[in-house]
Amino acid sequence: MHRTIEEIQLKSKKVVTGAANVYLVMVSFILIYIFNSVSVFAITLMMFSLLSLHSSGMDYLRLMKLPALFIIPALMVIAFITPGEELFWIFTEEGVNLAFKTFFRTYASLSIMVYLITTTSVPEILFALKKLRLPEFVVEMMSLIYRTIQIFLDELIRLERSADSRLGFSGKKNMLKTSALLAHSMFVKSMERAEKLNMAMESRCYSGKIPEPSSSSSGVGYVLLVVTVIAASGVIL
Repeated sequence: MHRTIEEIQLKSKKVVTGAANVYLVMVSFILIYIFNSVSVFAITLMMFSLLSLHSSGMDYLRLMKLPALFIIPALMVIAFITPGEELFWIFTEEGVNLAFKTFFRTYASLSIMVYLITTTSVPEILFALKKLRLPEFVVEMMSLIYRTIQIFLDELIRLERSADSRLGFSGKKNMLKTSALLAHSMFVKSMERAEKLNMAMESRCYSGKIPEPSSSSSGVGYVLLVVTVIAASGVIL
């Protein structure tokens, strides 16, 4: 049984917590954009892979494996269509070099994002953005949209399971009919759930401000270490 992202976040062994995690990710993205070299991409991938393996273990590897279905074919296309001196078969030397660099840049960026996803909850991300002076109404809208998407997904899973148990997807004709009914039912049920969510928030004296996470940031030393290593690799290598 696959665990949800929220379960992974709760059970992860974090070495950096709170807003410091968000700032680490933001600074790392800026650094790999500035230096833009294979050595920086490789160091970034290694550093964040170590952090993610420590925090979420095999869940990190599973999340990193999924994009390979799209990335590997794209790299082969890059190696094929890039003009230059022929290296072997239909691939050019420039194309292979570009594909190699694209591979490390893509997976370095993915390792940063997967690390953020598996260790930092949405409220912590929004709180960190709020500390950067992001307007409060934008933070509130992001939080409500995230919660509404969860409601839609929850309703869709429940309705799909109910329809599948009644063989609603057996055959193309039944699948089209069931899908149309599911779309209508999901819209109605989701609106009802959204209204209940609004009533629950008002009954708990919701005043338009999102409660801030009670946990403070920790692991600033690790943040400085990772940022220093990435920056040093860009300068030296």
